[in-house]
Amino acid sequence: MRRGRPSTPGPGGGAEVPDPELHQLTVAESIASGKPTLLVVSTPTYCVSRFCGPITDMVQRLAGQHSDRVNFIHTEVWRDFEAREVNRAAAEWVLRDDSILEPWVFLIGADGKIAARWDNVATRGEIEPALTALSPS
Repeated sequence: MRRGRPSTPGPGGGAEVPDPELHQLTVAESIASGKPTLLVVSTPTYCVSRFCGPITDMVQRLAGQHSDRVNFIHTEVWRDFEAREVNRAAAEWVLRDDSILEPWVFLIGADGKIAARWDNVATRGEIEPALTALSPS
């Protein structure tokens, strides 16, 4: 993975990243920082459920307000959508029994442990209080 970009989504890896500010850190780097992390694993470009785009947008808005205390990361599901090649990093979070289950949002504490998780329909009203409770002072 190159800094500032995920393993590029889209046919041949050519699609633009819609949320570059959510691609500045890897999950490992974020956990090593000692700050809580909000990770969204979704495919806003190729979503069939119609939940991925809105959830990713909501996480992006939360990042604009809480990035001083919490790291925010988006992991794109697809490395190559047309070839049906899943991003390895996303697969570790959402691939179960050869099925992709997404979108997911994970709140990872400063200790590196998953503190909360939400699937498919996640709202700001559910997520923001949980991330605020984990935010270091």
